[in-house]
Amino acid sequence: HVAKRACQHKNIKYFAFEEGYLRPNYITFEAGGVNGHSPITHAGIEAYKPIHKDVNEKPIESNFFRRMAYAASYYNVSFFKKLKFPKYKHHRSFSPAYEAFCWWRGFFRKGLYRTLQDNAKQVCAQGEFFLVPLQVHNDAQIEFHSQYESMQDFIVDVLTSFSKSGTNKKLVFKHHPMDRGHVNYAKLIKQQATRLNIKNQVSYIHDQHLPTLLKSCEGVVTINSTTALQAFYHKAPVLVVGYAFFDMQGLTYQGGLLSFWKDPVQPNIEFTDRFRAYLLDHGQINGSFYTASELTLANLIVYMKKLGIFAPKGIARP
Repeated sequence: HVAKRACQHKNIKYFAFEEGYLRPNYITFEAGGVNGHSPITHAGIEAYKPIHKDVNEKPIESNFFRRMAYAASYYNVSFFKKLKFPKYKHHRSFSPAYEAFCWWRGFFRKGLYRTLQDNAKQVCAQGEFFLVPLQVHNDAQIEFHSQYESMQDFIVDVLTSFSKSGTNKKLVFKHHPMDRGHVNYAKLIKQQATRLNIKNQVSYIHDQHLPTLLKSCEGVVTINSTTALQAFYHKAPVLVVGYAFFDMQGLTYQGGLLSFWKDPVQPNIEFTDRFRAYLLDHGQINGSFYTASELTLANLIVYMKKLGIFAPKGIARP
């Protein structure tokens, strides 16, 4: 935020990098900020020809172990350099030992949940359900772009509203895979569902195939997760309860949470495809921060040239 304000004060163009809005094959390079700071509006989207899938999209290979290596390097360097920057504050612990413990615990839990929990097809076969994809517990999206103090507050709010709806459908909370080793909401969800007399309607799952769940669910409730963009692709109704650049007429349900349980409305399919076309032309770079660097750099430079930004010296232009 400080850097952005400084750029605005000096009338300098400001761009932000982020994980791709359209995952897993993109990164985001957006003018003016990302997520809740994104300048994307409803205006202009209608001018785009609908695209459901980019035919020129190149798939990105799996990069989990490379990401893990980068994360380990980052935390180790940050830990040993913390005395040099005593006022720096980070959203996670700077203890390499604690982060390593969480990653190993997450690895163990993944195997455990795969054994104990139903897979996505089995979840879908158990009846009509609403899906609640949880976000990382210390996601900046929660702190800066929602009315909630924590993910726990969001969970309680959703459960309370669901219990008031009187619906006999099910409610499925899906844990964020990157948060598996750090937090567990099983006890909270069980206690609150029992208190509200909806215990038999509520379940809590991990790592199941998300597209399968999105294709079958009655609707998706999220604070502002970009899972919503995948939901649009699969024609699932979406309600945003936080603040998000994609929370607009034609994409998301514009009523309240209580009415959503009773009458979820699908997004406008043509408009969602126009929105996808708009995103592909505004800051989505086919590539990855962790693999396929030549592809990523080439596509980034093409987009920078389109915006009138000169490519960095020393990087070959395609």
